[in-house]
Amino acid sequence: MKNLHLLTRIILIFIFTFSLLTLAKAQVTVKIISDKDNSIYSTNPEGSNGLGGELHSGRLGYEGGLTIRRSLLHFDLSSIPAGSTIYSATLILQVRRNKDGGVSLHKLIANWGSSDDVSPPAEGDATWNHAFFPNTKWTTPGGDFETTATASTGNLEEGAPLIIPNLTADVQSWVNNSSTNFGWMLKGTDDNIPYTAKIIYSRNHPVENLRPVLHVTYCNGSVVYIDADGDGYGDAAKSYFAPDCIAPDGYVYDSTDCNDNPANGGAIIHPWACDASNGDGVDNNCDGVIDNGIVEPKLYGTTHDGGSNNVGVIFSFNPSSSTYTKVKDFGGEDGIYPYGSLIQASDGKLYGTTNEGELY
Repeated sequence: MKNLHLLTRIILIFIFTFSLLTLAKAQVTVKIISDKDNSIYSTNPEGSNGLGGELHSGRLGYEGGLTIRRSLLHFDLSSIPAGSTIYSATLILQVRRNKDGGVSLHKLIANWGSSDDVSPPAEGDATWNHAFFPNTKWTTPGGDFETTATASTGNLEEGAPLIIPNLTADVQSWVNNSSTNFGWMLKGTDDNIPYTAKIIYSRNHPVENLRPVLHVTYCNGSVVYIDADGDGYGDAAKSYFAPDCIAPDGYVYDSTDCNDNPANGGAIIHPWACDASNGDGVDNNCDGVIDNGIVEPKLYGTTHDGGSNNVGVIFSFNPSSSTYTKVKDFGGEDGIYPYGSLIQASDGKLYGTTNEGELY
């Protein structure tokens, strides 16, 4: 009995890993740290801060000369294959200091520079007046950007991550045409309001986890398999290439079914099905052993992205029906972006970690 319990636990962990791989098979998530950033200042129009460990946005008060400050950020998307479909894109910034008011994120429409230097600018740096100091000016001082914001926020929480989701359209446009990827400008929601200055950590911050990071989930096509019996497991001999990674009706991402014939009991014969010792002479779970008596467990797992906050969820999986149920959304004090496998401890509970935040 003890050995069977241990075997069941091992199978649970294996099935959980297998299930996550099935979920993620069609999609890839990459974490991209900003490859260049800079800050520009209205009252120091030839000042720059390409080397600094901080980015500045919003407007200072009267004591600071009512300076309008804007941040420029760029992310190299060359690791994403051309022609890929972007499913999600989320920007995470770490807020060091905040005054009242929110920020807005705008697509830049002109290229700009960032050297590893501070004010006065080095040749090629962006300033309030110049996209590339000293020879190439912005069309409009303060930067050339789309006036309609891609995203905007309310008041920021000091010392906490600023999570800006739903950037899929911008990233998709840059993957489709990399020559237009000039990145984003982060500015105060209303530059006319003083005492709205913010400080955000830059790519040069010594702690990597505090640097600006873009999480992108994409697909570059996926092979899917016919599932004639509807049990969630496909026939490896009958495949189709889905360029958008979306399986058509009747197809699945899995290819491990050993009986996909609905007229011959296929719906109850698939990997990890219950293969009870009932003397029916059928290898229900496709493991090559008939009636081995292993009862399928209930499974729990996580996804790195998705959910209400687009930073991961805990889900349950019912192997008998191949159905998933969301149990919990991440996004608060319990951390964000679940990472690694769940571990079942001796108390029967499952434990795991998040990529950012706390233990859950």
